[in-house]
Amino acid sequence: MLPTAVAKKFKEEQQELSRAPSTAFDFEDVISPSLAGVQFAGFQNPVINRSNSQPLLYSEASCDFKEWALLEADLPRTQSVPNIAAPKEQGEGSGPVQLLKDISSQLAPTSVTIIMYSVFAVTYGSQIYTSPGLPGPEYAPDGVSAWLLSNIAGEIGTLMFTALPCALAGGAIEMLPIFHGMFTNIVTDMPAGAGPEEMMGTVLATCFVTTMGLGLFFVVVANFGVAKYLRSVPLVVLKGALFGVSIWLMMSTFSITLPHAGADTQEAWPYWSLGIVVGTALFLVDEFVRSKVVIPLMFVSIAAAPTILHLLDIVDMDDMRDNGWLVKDPNQGLPRQIWYEKAYSAYSTSLSHANWSIVAQQLPGMVGIWVTHALCALMDMKATEMISGVETHIPTEIKGLGFANIFSSLTGGSWPVYLNCSSNVSAWKLGGTRLGAIMSALGQIVLLFVAQDIVPCLPRALAGGASWWLGAVFFKETFIDIMNQHAQKSDIAVVVFMAVTMMVDGFVNALLIGLMVAMGIFTLQYSGSPVVIRSSGDARFFRSNVQRTKEHDNLIRQHYQKIWVILVDGLLMFGSSPYLTDEARRAMASEGAESILLNFRGVQGLDYSGALDLIVLGRRAASLGRRIVLTELSSDVLDTLTRAGAQLLHRPPGEGFVEGLVGLCYEEHYHTALRLCEDALLASLGKDTKATYHLSMTSLDEPLEETSQNSDAGLSLLLRTTFHENLHRISDPQAAMVFLKKLFRTAEYPPGHTLWQEGQPATLCIGVIDGEIWGLQANTNASKSRVIEVVPRGSFTGYTALFNGESYVHSAVVAPTGGRCVVAELTSEAFQEIEEQWPGLAAVMLRTFLKIGVSEIRNMSLFFTNT
Repeated sequence: MLPTAVAKKFKEEQQELSRAPSTAFDFEDVISPSLAGVQFAGFQNPVINRSNSQPLLYSEASCDFKEWALLEADLPRTQSVPNIAAPKEQGEGSGPVQLLKDISSQLAPTSVTIIMYSVFAVTYGSQIYTSPGLPGPEYAPDGVSAWLLSNIAGEIGTLMFTALPCALAGGAIEMLPIFHGMFTNIVTDMPAGAGPEEMMGTVLATCFVTTMGLGLFFVVVANFGVAKYLRSVPLVVLKGALFGVSIWLMMSTFSITLPHAGADTQEAWPYWSLGIVVGTALFLVDEFVRSKVVIPLMFVSIAAAPTILHLLDIVDMDDMRDNGWLVKDPNQGLPRQIWYEKAYSAYSTSLSHANWSIVAQQLPGMVGIWVTHALCALMDMKATEMISGVETHIPTEIKGLGFANIFSSLTGGSWPVYLNCSSNVSAWKLGGTRLGAIMSALGQIVLLFVAQDIVPCLPRALAGGASWWLGAVFFKETFIDIMNQHAQKSDIAVVVFMAVTMMVDGFVNALLIGLMVAMGIFTLQYSGSPVVIRSSGDARFFRSNVQRTKEHDNLIRQHYQKIWVILVDGLLMFGSSPYLTDEARRAMASEGAESILLNFRGVQGLDYSGALDLIVLGRRAASLGRRIVLTELSSDVLDTLTRAGAQLLHRPPGEGFVEGLVGLCYEEHYHTALRLCEDALLASLGKDTKATYHLSMTSLDEPLEETSQNSDAGLSLLLRTTFHENLHRISDPQAAMVFLKKLFRTAEYPPGHTLWQEGQPATLCIGVIDGEIWGLQANTNASKSRVIEVVPRGSFTGYTALFNGESYVHSAVVAPTGGRCVVAELTSEAFQEIEEQWPGLAAVMLRTFLKIGVSEIRNMSLFFTNT
């Protein structure tokens, strides 16, 4: 399905938006599962090639149609988001057969998710109630079960709200050391003689209050609109945090695979080296094979390897466990109990003895957890967004996390949860959907009953290999990407500094310090230059300088609201770019704009966050069959976009609108960009835009051959196309045309020829018969002049200065990249002769040029400001 068809479908359903809430989305209707896997029939999208400034043709679109929730940031949540995918054929997409197909397609990501969650539950859940000084496991709930319960409750909450394709919520690993710190304070503050039940009850009460308060905090933040300000966090800080997490995950491979606590790392090299081999193999298979089947099979094979070796009598299971090759059973030596029996026993015997005054004393630590969790949740949310390309609507996701944590506290797990990046990315890579999230939750329910039998049979290399694999994936998506896509070299310094800080001073401090360092650097670089949206509106007063037929001109005037023009000044950076993208989204969603022109003439710089925001905005537009047209980009801004991976579509020179030119587009000059928007509008109305120079001369009797090779014929055609609407005011139009042709002179100039200089007294105006003229203006902020106007075939330039007796405000040069240029010249002496001999004809000319000039008044202000 092409984006134009998507747009058609969207238009049909947009009018049917109801006020009833709807969260049922069919992820199988997503148009393309890959970032660049859609080909547009009959068209090769050209991309700007910075090496030679010529269009580079390629055959794949640069948009990700997995980004289905395109209206999440534009429409209230109470509105129903239309399904913009193609309608299914009759008999397809429903019924038990399709359900079985959907379930089978989710077996791979679900199996990997369940295995990863079991690994995380064993690795980290078993450590929840093991802080020094706490009572033994006989007084505490099973940590593995508590972790799984929190995961299940978290997925229920996120499934209600999230726009992510997989919606997998998991336990917050980063909270473990903070909770242990609070547990240590509890042990210290407990009165002398306090029994184990009182101590464990206080710990359980603290976990419940912390997690419940976190959920309520998120819900309040989302409902009061505070969550949107989290978008101002620089993405380079999140990249740095994720880079630190990647190092932490890879380092965790060593501790996870050690045969027992306190084992020497060097002597235990066979254990951790096996984990590294497993993780590296997973990473290489993921990168080069990209199979949805191989990775799950590898996980299952590794998990089942000890059992298979035991059944084949190759190695005894007890020997492997004694030698430390298998995961340690956290409940070893305790009476066997089903998970809910153990949880009920712990809560019933301990919670009633909780010391609530000591719980209240932990409020500062709880607030710290809430704030830290918000940053960590945002980091994982944005990391998932960056890697998967699916944009998240932060207020909606925050509200989902709020309910997820509320449910977690009510189920008895009472452990903070968030949208775990590693789980979501792993499932997304394998084609996971919301159905897979439901299957994952059901699978974890089954795990609750069998975990105590399965966990002791899992190899340590599985947990260590999974940690190494995810660390390698995050390393590639962060450090490698920032090296290739950085906006400034300071981005690399921030990322490296945060990773080092995280290793030395902890995760939380690294986030805070990295945020302050990044904000400080950006403040020094961009102080006093906030982004300003100078103007934003439809194209009622914005017209290109292309002469069109009266029919085309009337159509553009009737449908001007489908073109939206936004003029931007200042710096697009982490704190300002969301306001620009919000304005563009509003124009697409509320105003129905099909082409959004972003004039960046006044933009002084672009950072990595702003570049990614523009790329995501382009994907959003592409999925709706619309286009974001960037123009007047400085070389620095264009270089930053290129390094960030933006694929800017460009119309081949001399072409009309090309079907499929949607998404993020680029035209070097403002008038050509506006012409592209107008051509797209006319094409959507079924009009041919390639021959826009041809105009019907039904009001004139004399036929004229349309050819620019004949200078006389070209002059006649130029004069008629320019003045035909007002020639009816003349009693004898044919005589007027003959008189005009005598006073206009034709000339031919080579590429690069200068017709006049900026500041020179005006002596003539020029109409282009064939070729192209560039208007250049000196730029005080640059060493060379900038092109402020492209005068195409059929248009005039210089008439304002000529008729007002002023100097030229810009230089006129024949386009150096094209061929010869044939022009029609009207001198000041010739126009004076027209005024003297035929005043009515002079009035017609002035009326015509005044009409052209009025439509360009606002455009001219765009050019002569900030230069």
